[in-house]
Order: sequence, then structure tokens, then C-alpha cells
Amino acid sequence: MRILLFTTDYPPMKGGISVYCFELFRHLQKKGIKVSVRSIRSISLLKYIYSFIAVLWKCIFCKTDHIITAGWYPCGAIGWINSRITGVPFSIISFGSELNYQPGGMFRMVKLWLRNGFKKHIFKDAHAHIAISRYTSGLLEKIIQTDHSEIKTILPGVNTQFFYPGKPDQNILMKYGLKNKNFFLSVGRIVPNKGFQKVIEILPELIKTHPDLIYCIAGDGSVRNALQSMVTNAGLEESVIITGNISDNELLSLYRACEFIVVPSYHDLQKGIVEGFGLVILEANACGSAAIGSKFGGIPEAILDGSTGFLIEPESTSELRDKILKLLEDVNLRTNMKTRAQKWALEHDWSIVADKILEVITN
Repeated sequence: MRILLFTTDYPPMKGGISVYCFELFRHLQKKGIKVSVRSIRSISLLKYIYSFIAVLWKCIFCKTDHIITAGWYPCGAIGWINSRITGVPFSIISFGSELNYQPGGMFRMVKLWLRNGFKKHIFKDAHAHIAISRYTSGLLEKIIQTDHSEIKTILPGVNTQFFYPGKPDQNILMKYGLKNKNFFLSVGRIVPNKGFQKVIEILPELIKTHPDLIYCIAGDGSVRNALQSMVTNAGLEESVIITGNISDNELLSLYRACEFIVVPSYHDLQKGIVEGFGLVILEANACGSAAIGSKFGGIPEAILDGSTGFLIEPESTSELRDKILKLLEDVNLRTNMKTRAQKWALEHDWSIVADKILEVITN
């Protein structure tokens, strides 16, 4: 079987969708499937046309049997047009935010009308609909006006052959000033809805009882400078470390060394941004780290509340503070949660997830 994976996010680009697509490609190949990847990284008319021709070429001359698109637009739209021409079936994997996306700029209403008009046709003609969480499945259900039976919910996987408990690289910890330090971690793009600023707001309360505590943010993004200014203005330079973009090996060491991970995301109503799942939670779990996350989007499906971590109300700084203190001060609880978190991650190994996806698209 020959599969074309079509995506806007792929390494070296950072982010959960990029990791998802790379791991799907890698594990389908391991199963003997011939997979090629087409990545469109620039949203422009010329890129659309070029990608359309490239996908058409793959379908006709490379005997592609199936197209998998990461999201319905623009990849799903191009896959749909190619399917109409060549008859090659296409399946859409939906992540979340792309289903809520609202175009801006000039001719906003025209773009919205065109997108919504095509959206229903694209989803209607898809061979299969795969959602990465029940939350995303609910968003998708409203768009295609069907019940959950026609949408296959398959939670993302984690590469447990790479992410597993072990000794962190001390040179990496030294590089970021974390060697022999007591720290907790957040990972992701530094954008407003990730909620990292909420953690910084409560940090002065935390260091009253834990003066050596450090909050590490692994990532970069549009509001990094604003976040750094917030840290400086609060006099927290010794208690907050922002690493910028890091390698997978560096991330592995941070997961292994941290006390736990915090994912305090919330809904950006203006931009329609949501958390479809929370892949970093499974990665941290696989390394033996518990998690605290908000009851938002698909995050509750990544955390077993009270077992592998805690769930809190979005933007609730009081709940966030209380749960962080609970994990810091109750060593037995933290240890037990870490053990259960690793077992939970093993249930979502990518080899298992790839089998489920393959079963859906070949059905």
C-alpha cells in the first residue's frame, strides 16, 4: 500500500502536529507501508497551486492508494480536489484549532463564506474522519452534522522508545542552570492561551514556602519578550528559566529531571485556538512525570485526574497554586502518580496508535 501524508506541520517545524505527523510517518513505514510526505509550509496561492500539482503527480504517476491529510484546510481541500480528479480516497485527521479557525484581514467575510461552503463538501467526501480526542470529535460532529459513529476517535501516541525514565544529561541541565535544582516544567509555544503567565502570577506565593523552586518554560513564541518582562518586573529572574526552542534530547532530560509538568492552557475566544489533546503530557508521563492540566479542550483526556495528575479549572490561579503545592509537598503522592503516569503512557505507544489509524483508512 502506498500512502501520501499531506501536512502543513512537519519537522524541523516545532509543535504537536509536527511531532504527530512525523511519528505517524515513521511507524507506518515500520509496518511495511510505503509512505511519502508532502509538507506545505507557506500559505500562499502559489504554494497551493504547486502543492496541488505535486499531490496530483503522486496520485497519478506514483500509484498512491490513499491520501492522509493533517487538517481539513489547506491540506484536506487539496486532497479533496485531487480525489475528485484521480479517484484516490483521502482521509482527514482533525486536531482541533483548525476546525475553529476564523480568517482575518481583507475580504474576511468572503473568505469565511468560501471556506464554510467548501468545508462541508470536503468532509462529506472524505473516506474517513479521525479525531485526536473526543473533544475534537465533538467539534467535528457539529461541522459535518453527523453522530460520533462516523468519526473515529484515536488518541495520539507517544514514542516510548525515546521517551522513558532514566538519568538526565547533566550537561544539558547545567546549560540551562537546572543542575541539582528543584524545578517544574511547561513545554510549548509561548503564546497567550498556553497560560504560562498564570503560573508566573502565583510563583511568588510558591517560593515563600519553597524558596529554591524554579519554573522552567521550554519553548519560544510571539509573547516571549512580554513574558520575560513580566518575570523581570516581578523580580523573579532567579526563579524562572525560559529556554527557547530546544532539541528532543534536551527535552528528554528536562522531562526526566523535573518534578512534574504543568499545562495551564485556556480558550482564546478571539482566535478560536483550542488544545485538541496535549501531547507533551504523554511525553512527560512516558518519562515518569505527573502532570497538572486545565479542564480545557482535549487535555482532560490526557490526564487521569487524581491518578496520573490533576485537572484544574482554566485560568484558576488558586486551584493551580493548590495542586502545585500538593505535588511539591506530598512525596508519596508524587511518586505514585509518576508510576501510574508511565503505565498510562505505555498504553498509547505509537505502534498501537498507528495500527488503529491504518485499520480505519483501510476499512
